[in-house]
Amino acid sequence: MTTGGIAPFGYNLVNKRYTINATESTAVRKIFEMYSEGYTYSKILAYLNNNGYKTRRNRPFGTNSLHDMLINQRYIGNCICGKTKKSIDGTRNGHSLNNENEIVVKNGCPAIISKELFEIVGKKVKANMRRKAAGKAKHEYLLSGMIYCACGASMVGSTSHAGRYQYYRCAEKTRLRGGGSTCDNKPIRSDELDSYLINE
Repeated sequence: MTTGGIAPFGYNLVNKRYTINATESTAVRKIFEMYSEGYTYSKILAYLNNNGYKTRRNRPFGTNSLHDMLINQRYIGNCICGKTKKSIDGTRNGHSLNNENEIVVKNGCPAIISKELFEIVGKKVKANMRRKAAGKAKHEYLLSGMIYCACGASMVGSTSHAGRYQYYRCAEKTRLRGGGSTCDNKPIRSDELDSYLINE
């Protein structure tokens, strides 16, 4: 039985128990199959958004929500408690793991995909993350978390493909780069903005 919260994409909550959502579970299987076959995030996002699928927050799928799905053990029937710990203000950051305190309840909910497929996808996710990290130059973004785009979203640090320049980009536009963002604002060179504000 659940202790609260929202059922992840692919599931419904009935009497505090997870049940499989027939329509969404089809999309979940398709996502894992596509990624295992080598499809990129952008192509998978295009499939989801073109077919009208929405996240639990009723938003178009983005890279973060897709990544979270690909590493979610609930899809193989495992429920995880205590994956993240509360911050001082009581909130939780789902991307900040706290593995030493987590509890894995195997067969805690009905599985949507096989363990074999989940393991194949997991290995590909880790390999792709290592490749991306190796190609990124380290750079300190002085204004990270302090500046916002005109559309209201926060601005995040980003490096050009060649690694020569660093920018502040709209987080909402970056999150929805597979399609769905309505923000038209261009990225700003971080060195220029940092220097301007320091001088001011």
